[in-house]
Amino acid sequence: MDYTIASDFHENVEALRFIFENYNDTQIVLLGDYFDSLNPKSNAKDMADLITDFENGKFHFKYQPLLVRGNHDDALLGAANMDIVKGMEFLQHGGSYTLQDLGFYIPNPSPEDVASFLQDQYPEVLDFIQKHEYVIEHENIIFVHGGLDLDTANPVEDTTHEDMMWLRNQYYFEKPSWKNPKVHAPKHNTTNKSIISGHTPVEYLNADKSANILLLQNPNDKPGTFRAVIDGGSNSGEPEGRVNIVKIHENGELFGVEYVPDNH
Repeated sequence: MDYTIASDFHENVEALRFIFENYNDTQIVLLGDYFDSLNPKSNAKDMADLITDFENGKFHFKYQPLLVRGNHDDALLGAANMDIVKGMEFLQHGGSYTLQDLGFYIPNPSPEDVASFLQDQYPEVLDFIQKHEYVIEHENIIFVHGGLDLDTANPVEDTTHEDMMWLRNQYYFEKPSWKNPKVHAPKHNTTNKSIISGHTPVEYLNADKSANILLLQNPNDKPGTFRAVIDGGSNSGEPEGRVNIVKIHENGELFGVEYVPDNH
């Protein structure tokens, strides 16, 4: 069984449809963040319609896709459940534009207005997001949206759900020392498994701007394991935004990367 993994779509509907239609004989793993876009040519309604088709069984898969919750997904679900903090987070991170694309035009809406709209008009989308897990651990690979707290005794069990969706540098790099303040070595992966995450566009982390994904390996890591950050910055306002599609064998060996560019 091969894994096909993608993350951070941000309304790149073409990428998600491409995966559903062309990789349905592999184990698809989606690492979240379907909505909120800075690209005026993208549309939340298109993404919502595709997710609705998925929920209604339009697509057929050899293996049921594995779903990991992203921070944008969590905020949208919070808004639908009248969680005031999550609702504000949703609106502040692009949710107001998402709502407009979905057909919501009430000025100065209350949390109840937003929740009622999402619950009434897009129940399939909410059901889809509700299914997402914060982390998925297999024999050789761990899937998470943001990261894990590698300083804990058991990162999969001890990392909070919020951190699983939000961690960035604390997960990627060691703290610089006073002897070498500019060095940010990759964090030691204490899980002894490969970890695949999204959340941070690779272009912000990788000195090689032409690279699709960022591979992080520490000399103390178990041989053959790696950590991969695969967020291609889709619809983030960058001209090279894309959704990366990463292919990994069941034994954890990475064997391919392709991508679907944004619609400009």
